[in-house]
Parts: sequence; C-alpha cells; structure tokens
Amino acid sequence: MEVFPAVDPIPLPAPVWLFMALHTLTLILHFIALHFLIGGLLLAPAWGLAGRWSKDTSLRQVSQLIARRLPVVMTYVINLGVPPLLFTQVLYGRALYTSSILIGAWWISVIGLLLFGYSMLYVMVQRGETGRTFVLAGGAALLSVLMIAMIYSTNMTLMLRPERWPGIYRANPFGATFHTGDPTMFPRWLFMMLGSAGIGGVGLLLLSLKQDLTHDVQRFLRQWGGRLTVIFIALQVAAAVWVVQVQTAPVMDALAGVLFYRFCEGGWLVSAALLIIL
Repeated sequence: MEVFPAVDPIPLPAPVWLFMALHTLTLILHFIALHFLIGGLLLAPAWGLAGRWSKDTSLRQVSQLIARRLPVVMTYVINLGVPPLLFTQVLYGRALYTSSILIGAWWISVIGLLLFGYSMLYVMVQRGETGRTFVLAGGAALLSVLMIAMIYSTNMTLMLRPERWPGIYRANPFGATFHTGDPTMFPRWLFMMLGSAGIGGVGLLLLSLKQDLTHDVQRFLRQWGGRLTVIFIALQVAAAVWVVQVQTAPVMDALAGVLFYRFCEGGWLVSAALLIIL
C-alpha cells in the first residue's frame, strides 16, 4: 500500500528547482527576522529590569531602544514567513496537510498565540515609554513566540515521518497530539533558538552604528553584542553536534554522500567562525 495517493493531475506552474530556490531564500530571510525578534525579547525585558534595580540609565535606554523596534521586526517575521510556508505546501502539500491535521488543535492555536504575542510587543513599547517595567509583557511575548516555533518544528518533523501517522491518528483522532516521539525535533529547535541569541548580538552591533545614540550606549551595544555573539554561536556549534548525532542512518548517509551538503556544512562553520572573530 502506498503512503501517498496518486499525484494530483494539475502540474506545478514552474520547475521544482525554482520553487526550492525561492523556498530556501525566503526561509533564510524569515529566520533572520525571527532571530532578531527572539534575541530582542530575551534582552529587552532583562536589561529593563536590571536597569531599574541598578539605576543604570544606559541599561534602561538600551532596553527601550530594542523594545521600540520589536513590533516592526514582528511584521518582517510574519510577512517573510508566509512565502516559505506556501512553497512548502506546493512542494510537500500532501505530507504537510496530513501532519497539520494530526496536530490540528495545536496548529490552529498558532493564530491566537501570534495575536497575543504581537499585542504584548505593543504593551512593552507603551510601558517602556511611560517608564514602567515590561518584564511580564516581554516574557509573555517570548513564550508565545517560542511555543509557535515548537509547534512549527513539530509539524515539519511529523511531515517527514509518514510511518507514524496511522499510530498517532489511532491514539488521538482529535488533533490534540503534540509529542511525535522523534528524537531530532528538540535538538533542532534548540539549535535555532540558541542561534537567535547569537544573531541578536549581531543585531546589537548593527544598532550601535546609529549616529543619534550617545557614546555610552554605542559602547554598551558593541560590547554586549560581541559577547552574546561569541557565547551563543559557540553554544550553537555544540547544539549542531547534537543535531547531527541524533539523525537516522539514512539521513547521515545522504548528508555524507552529497557534496552540496558538505559544502553547506563547511560554509556554516566558516560563517560561525567569522562571526565570533568579528
């Protein structure tokens, strides 16, 4: 018995390689915006609270500076996230639709989590402008974004495991399943989340280039941007080793047998090293 039904009679409107290239490009842009968002949500509330405790005006100024940019960053996260999802539906529709149904209750909750997290970003800005702390609002926004990332990771992982579909449906046909039992899901999710803090450090370095900031604020952004980049990119390398170790034998054979994948692996390591040196 075939896992998938017969291919739809309507052909793709363009070559597969074009859809794959556009999918990869838009997904990279989406991940960059997502890294900036999560990195900002980690730093802004923490520095805002630390600034209130220590009476450090630079910390409070930096936290408000980051918080004011997060609603704009969220718009990029959303708009750059739609194209790769659509390309995934075109290329892997029958697999993605099935996995989405199996976790349907969680999948539909993404809309509510997104609206809630987005609203909390504006609460952060409002409270920051009036001199109040926004730790709770920032923490709520961060948890909602992390949960959305976990749901997406679950769906995209389950999409690749058609042999698990019948058992998951028989165990819970109401779309309430969340844990797929795949050993690769959490390491991959953690790998991306650690990268958010590292790329957030790069964002601080870029933010320090603004000419209208005071010298103390620019120096603070440069110092902490460099520290965060070094620490979390190094941690991401360790997470990458874990990701590789939990892959199945067919995946490892495919990675080792295709030159392009080896090139990507080397390119990622070189990029990580350059960021740390920077």
